[in-house]
Amino acid sequence: MYVYRGTSGLPMRFNIHRANSMGKRVAHPTYCMVIALVVWCFASMTQAEQSKPDLYVPYEDLAHLIDPADKAVLMDRAEFESLLAAAEANARASETIELGQVRRSEYLAEVTGDTVTLTGSLEVVSLGKGPVAVPLGFAQIGLTRAALDGEPAPLGYDDRGRLTLIVTAQGNHRLEVAGTTKLTELSSGGMQFGVSLPAAVGGNMKLGVP
Repeated sequence: MYVYRGTSGLPMRFNIHRANSMGKRVAHPTYCMVIALVVWCFASMTQAEQSKPDLYVPYEDLAHLIDPADKAVLMDRAEFESLLAAAEANARASETIELGQVRRSEYLAEVTGDTVTLTGSLEVVSLGKGPVAVPLGFAQIGLTRAALDGEPAPLGYDDRGRLTLIVTAQGNHRLEVAGTTKLTELSSGGMQFGVSLPAAVGGNMKLGVP
């Protein structure tokens, strides 16, 4: 079991290598993990990956490209837009005060075969008396569950294409999430996976490998 502690909000890439006691990579059940935070521009990507062109998708077509697992956790679009409009009005009224944020996050990532299952518990705080929008930075993972205080979470995409949680009551709340992603093989040996997580004041992630 490996533990990463710190703030989140940037993409994270996890590398898993097999190694023997002499430090050489071999087929051995002992694992060592190299954890590195990477900048949003993915400067560590290979030259081939860097040469790929950017693809811009009109917002109205975004839903067609969302992973089916993600669609299952989104609320009705019309209902979400109504809540989002109210949240944006509250944000304008508060001027420079940030009304909502993720205070702390706890994640567990478990590797089975070539699949990584991620579960998380996030403490979300709202200072507003009405709806408050809290952008979530999940990416490179298909969400299969999202519950706010034990109920289906009000999730949708804002006009900037960001997955956003709407919190309708003031105070502290608990967001529970689950999702999966795939391991990819490194040319140098070993496996890796990368995920982006919501920005949080603090938190940690535990990684379990067989």
